[in-house]
Amino acid sequence: MKTRIFALSALALSCSMAHAQEAALDYLGAQVVEGARFWGYGRGGTGTSTDKVLGLRSDLANNGFNIIETAGNPHAQTGRLGNEGNFAEFHIDYGLVLNDMNWVIKTNIATDMEKFNLDEWWVAGQGVFKSNPGAVIWVGKRYYQRYKAEILDYHMLQNDGVGAGIDDWDFGFAKFNLGITKQENGDSYGQDFCSINDPTYACDSSGRSGYRGGYHSVNTRLHGMKITDNIAAGLFFNYGFYAGSDTTLSENGSMTAKDMNPNSYQAGFQIKQGQWADFNEFVVRYSSDIGKSMTQDWLDTPSTQIGAFFQGMQELGDSFRLQYALVYEGQKFDDEALKRNLVSIDKSDWGNITIRPTYIWDDRFSTDLELSYDQIKLNAREGYGESGTNSSYKVTLSQNVHIGGTFWDRPVLRFFVTYGQSDTQTTVYNNRHGEGVENPSWEWRHNPYVTEKGKNSATTVGAQFETWW
Repeated sequence: MKTRIFALSALALSCSMAHAQEAALDYLGAQVVEGARFWGYGRGGTGTSTDKVLGLRSDLANNGFNIIETAGNPHAQTGRLGNEGNFAEFHIDYGLVLNDMNWVIKTNIATDMEKFNLDEWWVAGQGVFKSNPGAVIWVGKRYYQRYKAEILDYHMLQNDGVGAGIDDWDFGFAKFNLGITKQENGDSYGQDFCSINDPTYACDSSGRSGYRGGYHSVNTRLHGMKITDNIAAGLFFNYGFYAGSDTTLSENGSMTAKDMNPNSYQAGFQIKQGQWADFNEFVVRYSSDIGKSMTQDWLDTPSTQIGAFFQGMQELGDSFRLQYALVYEGQKFDDEALKRNLVSIDKSDWGNITIRPTYIWDDRFSTDLELSYDQIKLNAREGYGESGTNSSYKVTLSQNVHIGGTFWDRPVLRFFVTYGQSDTQTTVYNNRHGEGVENPSWEWRHNPYVTEKGKNSATTVGAQFETWW
């Protein structure tokens, strides 16, 4: 019982592991203690594969796993178990409890075991408003407005950044979040105006230094609306805009910085039944002139993008558990979107289905079998190559050793074998400068390892730990 309480408490403290920033921000409420607190999340391991590398995610994994992915899919790998990179978050908080208020200074250093980044640094206070003591006011750099498909490790909505806001304002029937986050990628002040036609993104050399700008996201979320005792709903609407001193600047009379970053919006809803290891969740998001994130400037900005995500987990008695996800995301690029994005397609449709049945031997041992199928249909721009549908599948068998038998109990050690195969019908994803033009991109939406049509397979044998504390 103690181990389960510990696991669930650690989960509540970790906003990165939460499915959707549930109800109150627990780490600012009852969990606040005076003084310093160290907590975090981490996964790491090593694997060996004698097969050809299937994608750039393998380079980013930093563990030797031959990551199974669909060629040209920029969204997610094909399932997560035995198919993901090393990652850790180290959180150091300092809490103050005074005058009927809870204040927390929060930092989060994240790493892929190669680079370390200060992902979060913010200050929040709860109890400031006597009429609404549960509301939280905050300023700083933080993870924000997130929804996550856990079994794919994919954020279907994510507007992290530097900003300010008020969360959990209680209206009685629901709670309301309002926050503004700013595009933040290393330099929170923005970058000097750069040539929009230069694929290296070298800054403009015409003497226009000192002109800067960045994208901003106004995030709203109404959450915790009870439909029944076990079902709750949420709504979100986000509005994005570009602001700065470079908004009217252009390169040789072409599109301005403002044109390259038009106003946008995201709208959607969430319905969730249950909690913890017994839940079902459905999320729908529609985006106009933006994708899943307003604050990640390296992502494409299609004219429209729609996503539908269903995930869940069921405890089937004491010995069986089933986790599952079904996702779809489609996007289109109209003429204006094609001008501002360096892409070789004008439309794509992505789908994934992943299931993970688990047999629980006892509170020390369990066995996972994860099956995942992934597919993306790519519609090529004229002169950029052939359209086609690429796909992949993956099977992972993992023997687990852990501190407890429930899903959220950690630490866990996994000893696994992963086999997967990709089927590539088009390599248009590598033609972002036009068909036959060399592609220098490092991004995973372009795959220099799969340059020919056909099938490729890979096997990885490895071991991994996952923990939080």
